Amino acid sequence: HVGIDGDFLANGWHRDVLQVPQDQIDEAMFSADWPHNNVQLNLALYEDHCFWAVNGSHNRKNTPAEWAAFGGTKHMSPIEAQMPGGVELVLKPGQAALYNNNLIHRGYANPVGIPRRTLHIGYHSALHPPTFHFYGYNLDKLTPGFTASLSPKVREMVEAHIARRRAFPDVTATYRRPVG
Repeated sequence: HVGIDGDFLANGWHRDVLQVPQDQIDEAMFSADWPHNNVQLNLALYEDHCFWAVNGSHNRKNTPAEWAAFGGTKHMSPIEAQMPGGVELVLKPGQAALYNNNLIHRGYANPVGIPRRTLHIGYHSALHPPTFHFYGYNLDKLTPGFTASLSPKVREMVEAHIARRRAFPDVTATYRRPVG
């Protein structure tokens, strides 16, 4: 979350399952057996003290202490929550954090006062069906006028994304276990 003046604001601890209704979040999603097709990248342009994570949590269910930190929600903890095992990943300019977005993580207000200038990128392979994070962007923003303003190569990529979203219109299908 970014404030009006561009300052980075904190968000709570979460896994990127915010599009999934809470009553349908299956703890099995957080295991090596779950078919996952997304990776995130944070690339720091300035020194970044804003990314916090719980190492290895993408491959396992929440511990009782983590459930307590989430405070009764499966989406996002209260901002002030202390997450057991949470560590700050300090990135120097040009360094990157590459992670599975099922990892318990958070963006947190920069404690050293440096403006956050970090590129945040998500990648889904077209070789497999997308996961729920693929649906985070609102397609209504990609109007014909907007796409026409893009360079030919970027327009081609945006149009491929739009076609892929139309091929997989139901976000709820992305977190249902494959049958068979």
